Amino acid sequence: MADGASDIQADDAGLLNGALPTPLYHQVYLVLRERIQSGVYADGETLPGEQELARAFDVSRITVKRALNELAANNLVSRHRGRGTIVSTGGVIPLVSGSFETLISSLKSARTRRDRSEGRSSQKATGRAVLLSDDLCAGGYRGAVFH
Repeated sequence: MADGASDIQADDAGLLNGALPTPLYHQVYLVLRERIQSGVYADGETLPGEQELARAFDVSRITVKRALNELAANNLVSRHRGRGTIVSTGGVIPLVSGSFETLISSLKSARTRRDRSEGRSSQKATGRAVLLSDDLCAGGYRGAVFH
């Protein structure tokens, strides 16, 4: 479908849920990303315009623009003023995974670096992170894996 317009479905607005904590622009991003991955929008195809997508999803044009910018940041599309947004399937979808211990370790490290840059004692910062880690692990989260 060369112009992408016929790929917009009448029930697109029903795919979004404003009650979720996930921002609407990210929900639009996820729908469009899934359509790109599944081949609904082929490599080199022009996506519908911002206004058309905004009407289809029943959101503002700015919401659609943020979703398209996120797609572009992940190299799933390229945006061209006057020509539109073109699918480029060379993008990599980031996968986030890891253990809870890795998360806590990263938080400790980040906090220590921030405290050092602000002139605080790294020992004091690490102690706070360890307390946080112990509190969370006592709650039964030890070894949790995030997918």
